[in-house]
Parts: sequence; structure tokens; C-alpha cells
Amino acid sequence: MKKHEKILTAIFVTGILAFVIALLYRVFFEHVILDYIVFNDPFLIFCGILIVSVLGIIPLLLNIRMRKRRERGMDTISKLYTTSFAVSLFPYILIILDCTAKAVFGYTSFGRILYGLEAIQNRLLFIWFYVFCCIFPILPLLAYWQFIYIISLIRTKVTTKRS
Repeated sequence: MKKHEKILTAIFVTGILAFVIALLYRVFFEHVILDYIVFNDPFLIFCGILIVSVLGIIPLLLNIRMRKRRERGMDTISKLYTTSFAVSLFPYILIILDCTAKAVFGYTSFGRILYGLEAIQNRLLFIWFYVFCCIFPILPLLAYWQFIYIISLIRTKVTTKRS
């Protein structure tokens, strides 16, 4: 690892550990139950630190891994990366299929039956966005992984064209 990578790794791991320590402190010493009350105003700072740390450490570790593969003479982007990219598209396909089905066959929301674009908007906002972005942040992480993969793929193509 290069010196700046070690420093960034230490910073990001420290951010993740700060979140874990703050969460454990709130649960064990302040006796706060693990629900939405845990995430009050002062604790949101630690949540932000966690998000920045996770979003920072993913491309850092990916670059380290790709450089090691390049130094060994292997392809920079392996088939596992390509497969994981294809698998990460699966939830988006399910969301599109679900929204299309709700638009065609109707979607009951708050006692009304919705069709078409209104059903798609309602389903995306109230179910998929709330569940997969707020409660379980799966979709943003998948989108971030896809973004990093595409950037890595473009960088690899450009460097192979030059040589």
C-alpha cells in the first residue's frame, strides 16, 4: 500500500469505529433502545461520518485490489467484478417490473386505487424508496458500486489503449 492509501484507510476505519463506539455507548450506557430514537440530532454527526467512511473506503480498497492484480499481470477487472455488477442491477429490474405491474393492474394506496404514472410514483416513493433507501440503504450502495465499477472500467480501457 502507498503512504496516502494507508493514511486514508486509517481515517476511514477510525470513522467507522467512532460510529460503532458511539452506538454502543448510547445502547449500553444511556440505555437507548435500538430504534429511530437512537438517531437523534447529536448522533446524526456520527451517522454522517459512517456514510463518508464507507463511501470512501470502497473505492480505496477497490483501487488497491486492482493495482495488485495489475502488478501480478492479471486482468484489472476480473469476472467476479463483472458478475457483481450484473447482479447489482437485479434489484432495479425488480423495481421496474413491480412498478409496471402496479401501473397496469392497479395499486391501492390510502384507500384509493391508482393506475398508470400515479401508481408508479406512489409505489416508488412510499415503498421502494422508503424501504431500500431509508431503512435498508441497499440501492444507494448498489448505485455507488455501479458508479465505481464503470469508472474503473473506463480507466482500464484508457490505460490499455495507451499501451
